[in-house]
Amino acid sequence: MIKIVNIIENSLEEVISITWLCDGDEFGIILPNSDENKTKQFAEKISQNIDNAKIVLDSHNQNIDYLSLRIDAYTVYPKEKIPYTNFLKMIRNSRS
Repeated sequence: MIKIVNIIENSLEEVISITWLCDGDEFGIILPNSDENKTKQFAEKISQNIDNAKIVLDSHNQNIDYLSLRIDAYTVYPKEKIPYTNFLKMIRNSRS
C-alpha cells in the first residue's frame, strides 16, 4: 500500500490534491479546480505509473503477476453542494 500511495502522490505532485484510503484497498483523491479532462489525464497518469512500477502481487492466482488498478473518476462542479457522506455514497452506488 505504501508503494501505491507514493506513486499516487508523485503522480499528483504538480497539483494540490487530497488523497486518502477509503475502504480497505480503495483510495479517494480530490483534485480541486480540476475539470473532467484534467481529472481523466491524472487518472491515466496514475494508472500508467502503477503499471510501470510492476508491483508484484503475492497471489495464488497464477494468471496475475502484477498489480493493476481501475480508476473511477467523478467531476463535481463548485456550484453543486454535496456533503462528504453523500459524495461517498454516490461513488459507491455508481459501481453497482
